[in-house]
Amino acid sequence: MKTNLIGFAGAARSGKDTAASFLVELGWQRKALADPVRETLYRLNPVLIDPLSEAGTTTVAYEVDRHGWDYVKSEFPEVRGYLQRLGTEGGRQVIDERVWIDTLFKDYGSWPGPTVITDVRFRNEAEEIKARGGQVIQVVRPSQALIDGAAHISENDLAGWEFDAVILNVGTVRQLGVSVRSLVPM
Repeated sequence: MKTNLIGFAGAARSGKDTAASFLVELGWQRKALADPVRETLYRLNPVLIDPLSEAGTTTVAYEVDRHGWDYVKSEFPEVRGYLQRLGTEGGRQVIDERVWIDTLFKDYGSWPGPTVITDVRFRNEAEEIKARGGQVIQVVRPSQALIDGAAHISENDLAGWEFDAVILNVGTVRQLGVSVRSLVPM
């Protein structure tokens, strides 16, 4: 099936962003429902305990600027919890369950080409992608240990969902790329 919209779903650290990077190499644009959540947390700039720093503390913005989000979520696990609670309890439960969907798709008509969404976590997000003619693909990495916060609804809402395809991330990064590219007709 030819599609111009793909959403990747899967557990934290399953390889969703890496899978998306192969589509980006083919000219797809990358978007994430959580981009505005990260931007909000960055601007709120909470203090983090950092026993390795001279002051004993640091901030989200300082660490993101120096090392990027992946490092910050890995080295300061509480940040993933902040993002989960800001996005779900703050955004979806206080404002509206479609807040991140509506934010992402508000300019959908002007998107320049095929797009991959790297972080589908909820049924209504998957339904929106399907309603726009897209595919929702699960990335599964069986060897991946669960993260702190794996019990959060944002990590479990798609349990039992019928995905359009499932990619098993069990080999090398190159093998993951082959699996991803096989889903997109050239």
